[in-house]
Amino acid sequence: MILYHGSNVEFDSIDLLKSKPNKDFGKGFYLSDNYDQAFEMAKTKVEQLETGVPVVMAYQVDEAEFPSLRILRFDDYSEEWAKFIILNRNSVSKTAMHDYDVVIGPIANDTVGAQLWRYENKSIDLPTLVKNLHYIKGLTIQYFFGTEKDQDATLGMEQALSIVFNSDTYQKVLNEKTRLYYQSPRYVFSFLESELTKGKME
Repeated sequence: MILYHGSNVEFDSIDLLKSKPNKDFGKGFYLSDNYDQAFEMAKTKVEQLETGVPVVMAYQVDEAEFPSLRILRFDDYSEEWAKFIILNRNSVSKTAMHDYDVVIGPIANDTVGAQLWRYENKSIDLPTLVKNLHYIKGLTIQYFFGTEKDQDATLGMEQALSIVFNSDTYQKVLNEKTRLYYQSPRYVFSFLESELTKGKME
C-alpha cells in the first residue's frame, strides 16, 4: 500500500518528536492514500510556515505488519469518531490520550471542523453532528502512526545506505551468478531483513 505525506520540506527519516500535538488522532505522523489531499496539505504547510515549497513523499506501508500492531479504525463518520477527534484536539495533557500504534479514519478538514465547532459550542447535538457530516462529499481517509515499532524506520539516509552497502546481501546482488539483481526489490529485501535480524541470509 502506497501512502503520501505532504510537507514544506523533504526529509530522509521520520522523527515523531517533531510532530505537533492536538491533531485529529493525536501527536504522530500522518499519511493519506490520496495524493491530491497530501499535496493540498503540503501547500497549506508552506502558507502556515511561510517557508519551503510543497513536497509530497510516498511511503510503502506493509499491511502484513498490521496484525502485530494496535490499530483503531473508523470506516466512516460516527459518534465514536467525533468524540475521539475532540478528545485529541482539546487535550491539555502532555500524555497521549490513547496507546494505539495506528489510527485510520476520516480527516477532519475545514468543512468537518466547522461542524465539530458547532457541536462543541452546543449549537447541535452529537447525532445531528454525525448526520450533517454524512452530507459532506469527498470523504478522505488519513493514517496516523504514533509509535516506532521498527527502529530502522528512523535511520538517516547515510546510515541506511551504509548498512545496505556493507551487507552480504548487497554483495550477492552484485554477483551475476546469484541473479538476485533480476528479482523484485521486496524479494531482495527479504534477504537483507533476514541478515539484519538473524545475522545470516535465509
